Amino acid sequence: MATLVSAARVIVRLNLMSFILLLSTLSQAVLAQEASRSSEQGSLHELTSSWTDQNGQRFVWKDMQDRIVLASMVFTSCEQTCPLIISELAALQKALPEKQRSQVQVLLFSFDPERDTQERLAQYAKERKLNPDWRLLRAPDEDVQELAAVLGVRYKKMQTGNFAHSNIFTVIGPKGQIGHQQLELFRGRAETVEALQALLNSAPRK
Repeated sequence: MATLVSAARVIVRLNLMSFILLLSTLSQAVLAQEASRSSEQGSLHELTSSWTDQNGQRFVWKDMQDRIVLASMVFTSCEQTCPLIISELAALQKALPEKQRSQVQVLLFSFDPERDTQERLAQYAKERKLNPDWRLLRAPDEDVQELAAVLGVRYKKMQTGNFAHSNIFTVIGPKGQIGHQQLELFRGRAETVEALQALLNSAPRK
């Protein structure tokens, strides 16, 4: 009897975990659909928020006119998924033909402007040996919230000061439109690379 009860408890736990995973997947899909609808109504280039990168350079979305962007959101104190996000961004860029890699601007936006100062972002870029062309960006909380809403990224600050967040990779076209979103780490990479290449191949040759 005890064995049957234990087995039943295991099954309940597995079913609960599956249900939670399903809810998470559906939630991310809904957020992505909302972001897609938002992109149809306008361009990220219309956002007026001002950010600062790891080199102290100002960034506004209008700077990305005629550029193809691969973006995600992280925070440098993260020791779990954020290093994996960075690895995935590097893999996505590396999957492109070599001559096209530099044509994609990789942007990392911080959830944590309080701790992710310009100096910390610069230190993090060195620690992680990031491509020097990548831009790590910080802005006030209200601008972080605005961008997360536009990109369909869900996040929450925890009591520890860290953040629980979704892991979304967004491909943004030269007119600021959301062209594609990868909703999970390491799943959907081929489709993301395909979306990047489609934009690259359709861009006017200079």
